[in-house]
Amino acid sequence: MISRSSKILADENIQSEVIEFLRLEGFDVLSAKESLPQGTSDAEILRQAFEEQCIVLTHDRDFSTLAIAGQQSTFAILYVRPGHIQSAFTIQTLRSLLALPEDTALEPPYIIVVERTGVTLKIRVRRW
Repeated sequence: MISRSSKILADENIQSEVIEFLRLEGFDVLSAKESLPQGTSDAEILRQAFEEQCIVLTHDRDFSTLAIAGQQSTFAILYVRPGHIQSAFTIQTLRSLLALPEDTALEPPYIIVVERTGVTLKIRVRRW
């Protein structure tokens, strides 16, 4: 579903262990913590991701609101739920998502919401 050639911009709320996992998986990952001033607005992160054609990886649903209701130019968003918990849980969620075939890759713009409860993975995709 997500190509390893995709660039990712990880929001400030994404743990460093998750970023390292994605880098080891072969993704080009920029971290907002590493590359942007602390407290950079979600709108600015979306703008930068759009300019650099990156997927925004976040636990924050505000990005979807900015993209849809705010009509801000958006390349792609990967919203992982639940968020703000142990990085191992998020890594396992992403591992399950990455196990899906890449031949179902999406053309931007899109939002993927992935939610894991136990062993169940629920994926919703919104395109516009």
